[in-house]
Amino acid sequence: MDLRCYHDIDESPTTLASVTDRISCLREPTEDDVDLIRQIVVADEEAIQVLQSKMGILHSLSERLRLQKNKHQENMRRARSLLTLARRLPPELLARIFEMSAESGWTRAPIATSQVCSAWRKAAAFPRVWSHLFLDLRSGNSTGKVEFWLSKVQQAPLHITLDIPLESPSLEEVLDLLIPRCGQWHTLNLKSVHSATMNYIIGRCSNPLPALRQLSLITETRASGGDLANLPPLPHAPCLSRLLIEQPNLPRWSNFTGVTKLHIVLSSSRMLIPPINATEWIEMLQTLPELRDLTLEFSKPGERLYNADTQHAVDLPHLESLTLHVSPEVNGILLTMRAPVLRELHLRCSSDPLSRPHTPSGAHLCQFLESSPCLQLLELYDVDVERPDFVRCFELLPKLEELRLHDSDIADEQLQLLQGQNGLCPNIARLDFRWCNYLTGSALVNFARSRLSRDEEDDGRLPSSTTSQTRLVDEVTVINCLHVKEQDVFDLAEITVCRLLMRSDGDYCHFKDVLQSNVLSPRQNDASSTTNQVLCSSSVTKTVIACSFTDRTADFRDVLRAKQSAVPQAKRRKASSVQDGPNSNVFGKQYLEEAYTILNHIGTLTRMLSSIRKPYLSVDAHVVPLPRQGSHTIDLSDSSKSWSGIRHLTDEERDQVDLQARVILSRCADRVKEMEALEKRRAELAASNVNPLTRFLPARLKNNSTMLSDFTAAHHSSITWYLSRRLAEASQSQKKMQEERVKRQLERTRTLGSSAAQEAMHITSKGPAQQQQRNDGGNDSWLGGASSALVSGIAATIGATSGRSAAQPSTPSLTPASSLGDMDGDDDDIELSQSQILQFESENANILRSVQDTLESVQQAEARLMDISNLQMELITHLTQQTELTDQLYEDAIATTSTVEKGNVQLREARRRAKDSRIFILVFLIGASFSLLFLHFY
Repeated sequence: MDLRCYHDIDESPTTLASVTDRISCLREPTEDDVDLIRQIVVADEEAIQVLQSKMGILHSLSERLRLQKNKHQENMRRARSLLTLARRLPPELLARIFEMSAESGWTRAPIATSQVCSAWRKAAAFPRVWSHLFLDLRSGNSTGKVEFWLSKVQQAPLHITLDIPLESPSLEEVLDLLIPRCGQWHTLNLKSVHSATMNYIIGRCSNPLPALRQLSLITETRASGGDLANLPPLPHAPCLSRLLIEQPNLPRWSNFTGVTKLHIVLSSSRMLIPPINATEWIEMLQTLPELRDLTLEFSKPGERLYNADTQHAVDLPHLESLTLHVSPEVNGILLTMRAPVLRELHLRCSSDPLSRPHTPSGAHLCQFLESSPCLQLLELYDVDVERPDFVRCFELLPKLEELRLHDSDIADEQLQLLQGQNGLCPNIARLDFRWCNYLTGSALVNFARSRLSRDEEDDGRLPSSTTSQTRLVDEVTVINCLHVKEQDVFDLAEITVCRLLMRSDGDYCHFKDVLQSNVLSPRQNDASSTTNQVLCSSSVTKTVIACSFTDRTADFRDVLRAKQSAVPQAKRRKASSVQDGPNSNVFGKQYLEEAYTILNHIGTLTRMLSSIRKPYLSVDAHVVPLPRQGSHTIDLSDSSKSWSGIRHLTDEERDQVDLQARVILSRCADRVKEMEALEKRRAELAASNVNPLTRFLPARLKNNSTMLSDFTAAHHSSITWYLSRRLAEASQSQKKMQEERVKRQLERTRTLGSSAAQEAMHITSKGPAQQQQRNDGGNDSWLGGASSALVSGIAATIGATSGRSAAQPSTPSLTPASSLGDMDGDDDDIELSQSQILQFESENANILRSVQDTLESVQQAEARLMDISNLQMELITHLTQQTELTDQLYEDAIATTSTVEKGNVQLREARRRAKDSRIFILVFLIGASFSLLFLHFY
């Protein structure tokens, strides 16, 4: 860059002579003075023009430097992007990541990843990436999707998921394509509205299934005139080990002998709630000799009729895990099974918890445990039994290692049976108690101490290799137990080390909270509450404690009474002769209620912003699912609404969130200002009712109202300062989210339309009539994403370059890889027709309008950001003033304390001097008395 023009600019300041010094008279200027003034004006105008030209040179130079700076920054960004881990990963590892993405439920993962870059396209070419086929027969062109997917998967394993509606014309064509590949099936998931369709599909599978490992059958209604449980027999499937069935009643089969994991979900509706027959249950389990994991679950809360059979039972010699999520009446199904090697038993109530223990469930559980002495984990979730049944269970389980109780009436007497070296269940190492309102914290402390050896209990040393018969406790979890207090946690901390523990995914409370999207009651939402779990762990014991809120008001008042009684009556402050009226108390309560209301609004806004942060920042339109369930009603003022279920937001909903957040912040800031104004008026009114002369009185003689007013002012000032700080934090969080949203939108506009051409991979040319029909209604395409104009234009281009002869019959469509290869390699040889040019111009116009709309939304977001920034600056200024006022009050308090201390020193000195004066006067009077007596006698 040529910088000579910059060096030619004179940067030295120019000294200008004053006009008044050069003219002869200010009041009556002469003609010479007028000419001189005109010359000065002309000279200044010329100087201004010269300076203006120099400023233009500097502005142009600054702009050129800014452009060069931007170029260097863009070059740095591109250079750094070459060093990212995503570019350096080998194709095999990328392919495995893509496969895991498809396995997690992202159905379009292979297509979306192949449209990013050439390296990802190469990794997406691995056949295993296309192993997971999700097919919804409600969408159009299902046959084309299956053909395309099977051409990509080649000989890799197939994991098929079919969602079949009540009427599906393309079902036959899809089955004709999939059944010849049945040797590659590893997982088959069928979901159908009618059971007849399910039975028909299973009946079509006549070929052997040598690789099938998992089968999932989900249906809602019975077959017309038949029974849903009568499933047709499957062909030879030696590897089938997992079976999931969801239907209204128990299934029936004859050839699933190799199944090791069975999960049955009994669905129900208002019109169809069939009973559970114990005989059918026994007959079903008798055909599964290798069963190791069994789960029976009700899909909806409610009760079912259970027809018991006490005469027969089935032996399950290999069963290791049993889960029953049923109503309490169905727990009698335990009596139909004998599992000698059972390791885990989970009993969960599918209906609302009972207000009292369920006596039959306890009896059935004890009778079942008599045949399962090897049980290591027992979970009772909302299934409460009588306390004697707890004792019987502990006696029957010598190998129990983990006990989980939810909403149970277990008491300290039952827990005491586990204490000591000779207690029941000597191998128990983990306890999990939730909503156990009869259990106290002292019992837990005694239990933890009783499992320590004698040396460890005395001095806390590490356990020695002794011949103890009991196992040391590893973990104790307590959530929302009423009688577990804070002191109990401190007592446990004396023998252990406390640390925080995050809840794991294996926690059923957490799993239940994830499944339910509606707002749960506080009793059901114990897993999702903000109660932390404190894990006390060491080499001796690990304990998890999550204590509920403890009201310490009574303790605080007791301490105040003790301190007051310790002060002598003579040194107490005199009571005020004028009692405060009820107005001050009412004002204080209303002030605190207003503060809590504002704090609740701020907390609700903060939690909402944290909950919707991910969907709020997901500005990519490709991630929005097609079966969108309507728009959300954004109402931030509703504090009872749950925001955890929101997964996607539109731009209008994001704008509505920004607007309501700004309104809430503004209103809260205005209400805080009103609180400060009220407090200022209260302080002025209190000061006007106090005599100024009382300032000179000692503190012991002052009126209580004066001190109360000062304390109230300090308290209210702290409240407003805290509210202002929370407002500033919420405003900063909202500002950061808006800035990140604008940043992502700008990044998206840079790459808008870059992958539009690759959206044409799904096009199949099966004739002019079908092509014209696809151009007219391209919204039914299973691939989606590209507009009809662009797709038809690219399709016509491919057709023009691939087939010049019109006499040839129509052939199947080109594969996406070959189509894209032709487009990448023969761009120079393509000749576009006038209609294609018009179509591309129309698409470009659409993209331009989209960019303009995005620009307008970005500008609107920037305007809102400016408003938020102004509000935040106002809050920060207000917070700074509050901080300065608080510091001034603190300095005044320090100065007052110093003054009081100096006054106390002076009082002590005056008291000492008064004592010396009294002694001197006494001596003087005594001497004068003796002198007068002497003069009187002599």
